[in-house]
Amino acid sequence: MGSAALLVLRGDRLVLGALALQWLGLIVSMPGMPAVPLGSVAAEGVTAAVCLLVLGLTLRNLDRVEVSTMPGLPEHVRRAAAQAEQPGSATPQGRERMADAAWLWAVALVAGIAGFGLARIYPQGAAEEGALAFYWVALSGAMSLVVHGTRHAVKMAAGLLALLNAGAFALQLLGPTAPSPVALVLMAAGRIAVCVILAYMWALIKTVFLSVDLGLDSLFSGRDGQWATETAIVPVDYTEPIEPGDGVGSVSRDG
Repeated sequence: MGSAALLVLRGDRLVLGALALQWLGLIVSMPGMPAVPLGSVAAEGVTAAVCLLVLGLTLRNLDRVEVSTMPGLPEHVRRAAAQAEQPGSATPQGRERMADAAWLWAVALVAGIAGFGLARIYPQGAAEEGALAFYWVALSGAMSLVVHGTRHAVKMAAGLLALLNAGAFALQLLGPTAPSPVALVLMAAGRIAVCVILAYMWALIKTVFLSVDLGLDSLFSGRDGQWATETAIVPVDYTEPIEPGDGVGSVSRDG
């Protein structure tokens, strides 16, 4: 359910909730697998708690930031931000919303069927339940990056973490022995560091690139030179002659 919700759900908090549900499913499935000690389960639980806490607190604090009230913004930028901050302004309506939802459900269905088939064909020596969990998590993360990765920062972060979780799960599922404490610490520290970097990136996207909904369009607009600018007309007084020796002739009112 968490893997399908990661692809289908909208809203930043819902996406983080889907990631938490998916992560919880991995943790719950680990004790029933051979050669997975309780230490690995505890380390995965602590990693999930810290990562979700960092992302959740960052998202909550950024929700309180209103771009339209930030000082120093041009008036047209302030008006556009205020309009974008209205509830439901970024949500597709009518047929567009239905088509988008149908497309996402179709992608989730195809990913689920592909994960089931891959688990049956390429179990890699693991139990079918473990292989199925791995493929579902990996495919949901990859599809989230493909479908949403270039449009929304939260979806991109969730997809990236899902892929990292799938890699850590595969190491414990397919390894000849249980991961050493050093390996567990490195896997946990690496994902926590990625979450800190992603949280900092969210803050930059909203406060520097002025993206109200943490979308990535503002980054591409800045790269393509499409930032809105204001044109100022500066009057120039040509009545005073230019002093000789400046390299040009004197310019008077008559030219």
